Amino acid sequence: MRFEDILFKIRRRESPFYSKLKDILLGLLHFNLPAPKLIFRPLYELLIIWRFVWPFITEKLFYLSIFKARCEKCGKGLSLPNGIPWIEGNLKIRLGNNVVIDNVSFFSGPVYESPVLSIGDRTFIGYKVTIKVGKSVQIGRIYYS
Repeated sequence: MRFEDILFKIRRRESPFYSKLKDILLGLLHFNLPAPKLIFRPLYELLIIWRFVWPFITEKLFYLSIFKARCEKCGKGLSLPNGIPWIEGNLKIRLGNNVVIDNVSFFSGPVYESPVLSIGDRTFIGYKVTIKVGKSVQIGRIYYS
């Protein structure tokens, strides 16, 4: 007998055996463990705190250091709320102060040897933006010194 045939017999409650089996399976679907507030409310609060703390820790201690090492110049106040941008090619990246890069892709074309992407002070590059750099791209106000 195939598994589908057994399931069909259970759904139709073809005999007292299949009827009882269906009752047991339905009971398992609706089974819940007791949740005493004394135990589970603090666990809930810890989970909520963890959801906010973990992304902050990974950004500040991990993503920023790795991305700054990839940049040619990087100002103060860089923020990467959704991780390290995807970068393809031999791209020189220069960032001003207080730049936010939110899950972005940077690509350099094959024509120029060392294309430059410059992002100025107080610039936000939004979620899922892709920037392809030929020779150079400047975004925001660039201060040359």
